[in-house]
Formats: sequence, C-alpha cells, structure tokens
Amino acid sequence: MSEGGSRRSRISRASTVEAAIVLVGYLGLACWLTWPVAIHPGAVTTSGHIGGDPLGYLVDLWYHGEHGFSFWGTGVQDQIARPFGRPVSNGGVGTQLAFAGPAWILTKFFSAIVAYNVVLIFGIAASSAAMYLLVRKLGLGSVSAGWAGMAFMLFQYHLARIASHPPLALLWCFPLLLLAGVFWLERRDNRSAILLGVALLGCWVSNPYYGIMGFLMIFIIGVIGIVMAARSSGTRGALRAVAQVSVPAFVLVVLPLIALALAERGTTANAFTRSRVELEIYGARLSDYLIPSLDPLTAGITPNATWLRPGGERANFLGLATIPLAVIGLVVAVSTWKRLAPRLRLALTLAIPIGLASVWFSLASPYPILGRRVEMPSSFIFDVLPYLRAYARFVVPVMTVALVIAAFGLQQLMRRRSQIWQISIASTAFLVTGLNLVLGGPIAAGVPGSIDGIAPRDRPTWKWLATNAPGQVVLETPGGPDEELDRWFAWAQSIHRHPIANGSFGENNPAADFLDTVGDPQQPGAATRLATAGISLVAIERWAWDRRGRAVPVTPPPGFRVLTRFPDGSAIWRVTAPATAAIAIYRRAYWWTPVQRDGDVWRFLGVQGRLATYAPQGGRYLASFATRGYLPGAAYRLRFTLPDGHTEERVIRDSRRITLPMTLAAGQGEVTVTNLGPPARQISQTDLRVVSVELGEWKIVAR
Repeated sequence: MSEGGSRRSRISRASTVEAAIVLVGYLGLACWLTWPVAIHPGAVTTSGHIGGDPLGYLVDLWYHGEHGFSFWGTGVQDQIARPFGRPVSNGGVGTQLAFAGPAWILTKFFSAIVAYNVVLIFGIAASSAAMYLLVRKLGLGSVSAGWAGMAFMLFQYHLARIASHPPLALLWCFPLLLLAGVFWLERRDNRSAILLGVALLGCWVSNPYYGIMGFLMIFIIGVIGIVMAARSSGTRGALRAVAQVSVPAFVLVVLPLIALALAERGTTANAFTRSRVELEIYGARLSDYLIPSLDPLTAGITPNATWLRPGGERANFLGLATIPLAVIGLVVAVSTWKRLAPRLRLALTLAIPIGLASVWFSLASPYPILGRRVEMPSSFIFDVLPYLRAYARFVVPVMTVALVIAAFGLQQLMRRRSQIWQISIASTAFLVTGLNLVLGGPIAAGVPGSIDGIAPRDRPTWKWLATNAPGQVVLETPGGPDEELDRWFAWAQSIHRHPIANGSFGENNPAADFLDTVGDPQQPGAATRLATAGISLVAIERWAWDRRGRAVPVTPPPGFRVLTRFPDGSAIWRVTAPATAAIAIYRRAYWWTPVQRDGDVWRFLGVQGRLATYAPQGGRYLASFATRGYLPGAAYRLRFTLPDGHTEERVIRDSRRITLPMTLAAGQGEVTVTNLGPPARQISQTDLRVVSVELGEWKIVAR
C-alpha cells in the first residue's frame, strides 16, 4: 500500500472509531437522561404515566401496529369513535415518518411502548451526533463538538419535547441542513445541491413545524448562495444557483406535499383547526431566549417562572453556558473575520440571518412593539396552515446556529492555553451546561396510562372487558369532547381489545358530536342512540367521573341494566333499549348551544347548519322534528340537502312539525340545513346570538 493510501486508511479508521465513540457516548447520555426507561423499555416511558400527549402518541403507535397505517390520502379509524369512526389525514403520518415509520416496524415485533422508547432514545442520540458532526466539520475540534452535542440534548426546549412530544425531540435534521448549506456554498455543484434537498426532506418527515423551519433555512441559504454566485459568475451563475436550490427542493419536498394535500382533501385542517389566539399563547417572547423558565432557581424572580406554562411551549432558554459562549464567539468572529477558515466563515455567514429570522418567526402574534401590537410571520402562516399554532418551536434553528457560534467561542477560549487551562475551561462549560437539567428537568418516567398509581392492566373495568363479551362495542363514561380522557380510554384498547365509542379526541367530527349526546348515559335518549349505533356495553369509570367533578351514576336509567359492579365504584352496564331505524346528530360547530324546553331539546340555526346521520341499514326513511321561527309571523324558508344529494324545501311560520322523506345508505351521512330567508337576526344587545329558526330533536323511522 502506498504512503498516501496508508494515511487515508489510518484517517478512515480514526474517523470510524471517533464516530462509534460519539454515538455510544450520546446514546449513554440519552439513556441516563431518560432513566430508568433503558432498563424497563417495555414497561415505562418518559412522562407516560400522566397521560396527555405522550399517551396520545402511544395510542397512535398501538393502533397503527394493530390495524396498519398509510401516509397517503385519508382514512377512518373504525375501531374507535363508533359508529362514525375517527377521520384521519394519512398525510399527517407522512410528515412524522422519521418517528412513526421506525416505531411502526418495532411495534409489529415488540410493543408500542418498546417502539416509543427505542425511537425516542436513538433519536435523541442521533440529534446530538448530528450537532457534533456539524461542529467537527467546521474545524472547531472534538471538545467543542462534544460540548455542542451535549448542549443540544440538554437545552430546555428539547427536554420539554422529550417529556411530552417524542417526534419533536428528533432534531437531527437542523445541524445536517446547516452543514449541507455550508457544503453547497463551498462548491455550488449539483451533488451538494441534492444533499441540501435531502436535508430539507429530513425536516419535513420529522414534523410539519420543522418542515416550515427548513424552508426558512433553505431560503436564506439560497439567497446567500445566489448573491455569491452572481458576484463570481454573473447572471448565469446566479440562475444556476437558483436552479440548484429550487429544483431538488421542489422535486423532493414541494411536489410530494402538494400531492399529499390534494389526496387528503383538507381532513387535517378541518379536524385540527386552532384558534388564532393560540399564536399569542404559544408564541415566544424575546425574554424567553435569555431568561431561564423553570423553578426552582427562578420562581418568583423571572416572568417565565414555570416552563410547564403554557404546556412547555415557551421553554426557549438557550442555556447558561450557550449564551455567554455565543457572545464571546460573536465578538471574536467579528474582530478576526478575515483570518477565519473559509468554511467557518460561511457557517457564521449563515448563522446570523438564520438565527434572527427564526427568532422573528417564533414571536407571539401580535407582538407588542413600541406600544403597538404588530402581526408576526406566524399570523400569515396560520392563514394557510391553521392547524399549526406553537411557533415558539422555532427555537430549534436558533439553538442550532447559537451552538455553532458558541462552539467557536469555546474553541477560542481554549486556544493557545495550557493543558490545565483547557481542561478547566472545557470542564466548566460541560458542568454549567449540565445545570440545564436543574432548570428543565428531571424527566419523569412512569407506566403509560396509569391512573392514581393503578396500572391499566389492573383497572377493574378493563380487566373484566379483557375476558368478557369479545368484540362488543364499549362506551367509556363519562364520554364527550375530552381529549385527555379519550387518550386513556383509547389506550385501554391495548388491554381489553374492544371497539369503543370514545376516541374522537375532541375534534371537529361527527363522533365527537355523537358523544355529546350519549357520553352521560343519564341523558335523555342516550340508551336508544347507543342501541341504534350498535353499542351494547357502558363502562362507568369511577376515576374518570371523579376527575370531571361529577357524581358517579349508581342506578342505571331505563334502557340499561347492571352487568357487574366493582369495589372502587366502577361498573359495567348493558344497553337494553330497543334500537330505532336511524339517528341524526347535530354537529355542534354549526348550531348554538342546545336548550331543553317544552319536553324537547332546541337548537338555534343561524344561516346554515349540519347534522350527521347514521343508519345500521340502507333504506327509505322519514325524519320528523319540531321547528320554530325566531320572528313571530315571519315565513322562513329552509332548504334541506339530504345525504343522497336530494333537496327539500319547507316554509316555517311560528311553530311547525316537519316530516322529510329521505334515502339513507348504511353507515353515516350528512344533512345540511340552509336558511333561505328572511336573514338571521341578533337576538338582543346583550344576547349576541345570530339566529333564524329553532329545530328540535330528529326522530327517524323506516317507511
């Protein structure tokens, strides 16, 4: 072997050894951070015992493992939210494929809990390793790179995501995208341009939030590259740079996103539309980046005293060591700019605009500036993607570039120092960074879905269901639009394997509206609706009624009988009411709050309202219901668009009972009610409801 070949071989072996040490080291740190998950991977998870979002991810993993998943088009999860099922956007899975894909494979061989833990821990380690690679490739040395990787793992946002949102804890795409940007600026060739597009794709298969951040980063990288190309190669070079940035991004990311959006037909937006006020609640303040946001060190001192408020989304503090080291790095970089290595100079050229732009995008909207409330970029993104709301998450690219600058600062502090000084400086940086665990942790671990210290397998109702009435559909009570309870109830399926009526997760869908009418079995007509929907068992969950602050039903109303009771006050009831031909459920998003009056339940209509229908069998039916016009003597004309597309019009003066013939297919359908005139009116100066007519409960019979 030649001397050159031998040297390359030694370098290759050294790089392999270094990579192995780095991966094992960060994997060990991730295991320690999430301890004791590593020694009980099939029993506990990070914060799994408190329910919430971690339990929601586990429910999804279990469901996908049991029933499969797709990342194309739309679908219905029909083993939950009976009888309507939960509509889902499969494209949403595709934009979290970095977590969902490996976890789904592991779930097929092990369990959802094992899959959750393995993907999370390896994802944490991979994120730190990616940061190490970025800093190392910039020529800042292994010590600075090792510190940067550790700081990337232990900063407050990441700790909050590890505890609550595992797909968002996979941050590896950002260091890789920045590194790909540096490589492309160095070479501006097609190969590095493709790597840039692949890195952007990595952001989009991690999470939609990270995809948007990736677009922002690649836009800045592209602008800088185009300017550099124009200066060196004129217009032709600039156009070539435009093509190199845009073509891979368009082919690898934009085209698939367009296809996913067309295939899912707005399911995600319809189900998850958020309130615009959440842009302010979950948006960052500038102080969030500079002031620690968790007790005990800052309780009563800083305005950000608890990172759990609101939901950990403003846990944006960059770190006790990161901030001063970044300041040092920035000062040294400015004063020695021309003497910096070209690659490092390119990285710092990208870091400043990416950091500033990311902070701008992260801010609450509207944001107070000089006594005015100014709309931030998140407001305009919200107009296009209304299901994304937590823009404080833009802290991740901020932290990525801050660590590059801080790693340079650490290298400069150690440069030309004695070995003792170098060890002291590096040790101090590592120790101070470790204090982030005091500010942002520790991360709790527990048995997923445990309630008041009782594991799911020991819950008496779920134990009974696991060995009784297989296949029969269960309503867990109290039901209703309660996302937290729904997660526990859906996770119970991994124990008892019954289809459930719960699991709409409080979304804007017919299943959630159905639960509004049957979630308390004591509601009028609940037993009949349950029977018609094919739901034969009701679980009275004492712990859930207590959490709602409501008295536990003891004596079943007509239409139910007790099958078994348990010492904790829980019980299983059987639905005994006869089924009707079909049911119609008011979609609560389209009607004013129901009012019980004169033996009926009335709902005001504004201009247009919707009802969901469910028929066990297809056929011809008659629907009847009472109506009242709001204005005395006014002749209201209503148009009913029926599930088969047929329309009927009726005129209402004061009170009238309406009968509508309709044809229903087996399963669900939709009725639209439109007021054709006179216009809806505001009730009064104090009652701001805009109304036209009132409708009572629908009764549907076969004809």
